[in-house]
Amino acid sequence: MTDAAAAATCALEAALAKVEDPEIPVTLLDLGVLRGVTVDGTRVLVQLRPTRLGCPGRNNMERDVAAAVKAVDPSLTVEVDWELLPWREQDVTPAGKAALEEIGYALLLGSPARCPYCASEDVRSDG
Repeated sequence: MTDAAAAATCALEAALAKVEDPEIPVTLLDLGVLRGVTVDGTRVLVQLRPTRLGCPGRNNMERDVAAAVKAVDPSLTVEVDWELLPWREQDVTPAGKAALEEIGYALLLGSPARCPYCASEDVRSDG
């Protein structure tokens, strides 16, 4: 890979690392949804893995990913490849886990339930 190609790939990865999930304020990278970026000439292949197969935000994610790529270089063609494999807690970064816990997704991560306001574990489910 040439220095220019490496720099372009690095710029794309940095831009994509800022794309947030459309439903919760956590980046796709921190959620483990962003799986990889491959640059082949003017074609960029972005691999994503949804947190659930029927995820209603997939179209928004594709749009936001394409916008991030185009912001780096408008001449690039973007293709999104959805990996239809189970999303795993292990793929969430520590920053992602902290963000999820902060907004009340502690049970998803196997952590004890906590109040999102005071962090108390003295909570009960109303569901």
